[in-house]
Amino acid sequence: MIKTLIQVLIVSDMTTMAYEETILAVLGILGIGTLITTSLAYILEKRKQIRFSEQQLKETRYKIIIAKMGVCMNPRYLKHIRFQPEKPELDSEDIKKELEMEWYNSWLFASDEVIKTLKNFVGEPNHINYGKTILAMRRDLWNTKTSLKAEDCKL
Repeated sequence: MIKTLIQVLIVSDMTTMAYEETILAVLGILGIGTLITTSLAYILEKRKQIRFSEQQLKETRYKIIIAKMGVCMNPRYLKHIRFQPEKPELDSEDIKKELEMEWYNSWLFASDEVIKTLKNFVGEPNHINYGKTILAMRRDLWNTKTSLKAEDCKL
């Protein structure tokens, strides 16, 4: 494009005023291109940072939810996990209520599949629903295919 404009300037019989206007037009186009490129680079970098933050949030929340799900299925795990230091006297019923709140909170960040499988787990805590929820979380976080099945989650 620039080469063509320069050729036009050389070939055509232009007055000094027309020549200056053409140069200003070319410089304007170049300036707009740089501005657009810089703006796009900034927007794309911001989106990348937001996606990274969202990914970190999901991973942290999912780890906490998985731990609470484990306690719901096996209350003996509670003595090995400390969720909040200011609430040392939690029992398995408290954890079940917190897991229900996690389900409501998950509407802010989790995929539809995670929300549905977590709801099934809260309604009926068992190893199959536990495995389905973990697999849904894994797909939401990493978008990976796996040969694992929900039944494989049981030790």
